[in-house]
Amino acid sequence: MFPRPPRCRSAVVITALAALLLSSTLPSAATAAEPAAPQPSAAAKTATERTELVLRFLLHSTEVRWTEDRSPAAGWLVSVTTGHSTHTQVVPGARRSHFFTDVVVGQRYTFVVTNQDTGATRSASAVFPRPGIFTPSPPTTEPLPPVGNATSRLLGPSRSGKPWFSGAWVAGGTWGPQRAEEWGTFRGSPNDATVSYSHKESFARIAESDWNVSVFNGFPGKLVYGLSLLPQDGTGSLSTVARGDHDHIWRAQARVLLAHGRGDAVVRIGWEANGDWWPWQATVSTAPAYRAAFARVSRTLKSVAPKLLVDFGIGCGAGIPGQRSRLDALTVLYPGDDVVDLVGCDTYDWWNTRSTDEASFARTIRPAQAPGIADVADFARAHRKGMSVPEWGTADVSRQGAGDNPFYIRKMYEWFMANSDVLVLECFFNEPGPGVSNSLWSPVQMPRASAEYARLF
Repeated sequence: MFPRPPRCRSAVVITALAALLLSSTLPSAATAAEPAAPQPSAAAKTATERTELVLRFLLHSTEVRWTEDRSPAAGWLVSVTTGHSTHTQVVPGARRSHFFTDVVVGQRYTFVVTNQDTGATRSASAVFPRPGIFTPSPPTTEPLPPVGNATSRLLGPSRSGKPWFSGAWVAGGTWGPQRAEEWGTFRGSPNDATVSYSHKESFARIAESDWNVSVFNGFPGKLVYGLSLLPQDGTGSLSTVARGDHDHIWRAQARVLLAHGRGDAVVRIGWEANGDWWPWQATVSTAPAYRAAFARVSRTLKSVAPKLLVDFGIGCGAGIPGQRSRLDALTVLYPGDDVVDLVGCDTYDWWNTRSTDEASFARTIRPAQAPGIADVADFARAHRKGMSVPEWGTADVSRQGAGDNPFYIRKMYEWFMANSDVLVLECFFNEPGPGVSNSLWSPVQMPRASAEYARLF
């Protein structure tokens, strides 16, 4: 069975709620904007102008929270500095918190929050504590409530007992519920989810993707379903999808899901649109059309099956044509909070996301020229969404992968645990075919990685 983590390792755990509260005074935006307004009492003014930084230490991440009555139009500049480097992120003015992942026990960090309208800053420094050892300073105000686990909010409890839903693409044998369940037997904990995809050849084939869903009838876990946004025959475009020309296709797919008891499936609409391998590939210039098409399909699906969870996902490690920022594949393509439930990415141990040591894994989760899983986690938190990793896995050396790499398996597990506050779903892409040739089970192509996966998951 899957070894459940000790209690001190759950996402709200080191409730070593390092309630390190540092308070100080910021200029009041209200006073500057409304000079003729009556001045508040001294007590009220102090409450309005007081900004507090709260550091909440989790397993391998820190949440920074602050309070302020007014929301800066230009947003907040939030940064963390060590003795070696500084990581900076701009967050919307309505936000009052931000997560920094991959912090290290024993390392001192300085966190700074800047109001980009006024230039006022607040900072706090602390050494990241060891679980169960850190004794927080007494809070000067009542502690803020903990952030809930996204999985429990969106999917409920997992079958495996993990803090997220853990599943797989189970190629290599006879498709069906038995094979999906046997993945759980292989690793020693029940399988939470299985991956499938619609047809891609034509709009008609997409609409009639029934076997693609029914093949897993009887599997009690979650269906993670990739829905083609455009067919491979070249008909249609992002604009025709956005206009509603193909709404009957999406309604038909929603009815198929409902007919097979999958009205609560996770539907990955037009996944990996930043890659050049799908007909729905987007660029910075075509991003508005992609966003509009995605939104149209999301709303149409939910008009028939309202309990579906819609996943917006990119290919991590890949940029987008025309980008000006390494995060453009994520931020420019994002179709909007109202049409997305999960934000995710697919990532493999190959090319620029190949990991063989700690330094290369740090580059894997935040690649130099594209978003990585750590960036997607930050983005999901900022938008109050769950995070998904619907495809991840090792890769054969013939595909510029690191091959049979137990280090990668271990680091991904550790990263999943460290980000279980936001991670909702991950699925190992178990594929014996030439795409990645990485099967951990039936057949076993990577025995060391297979043993490590079974040990951890």
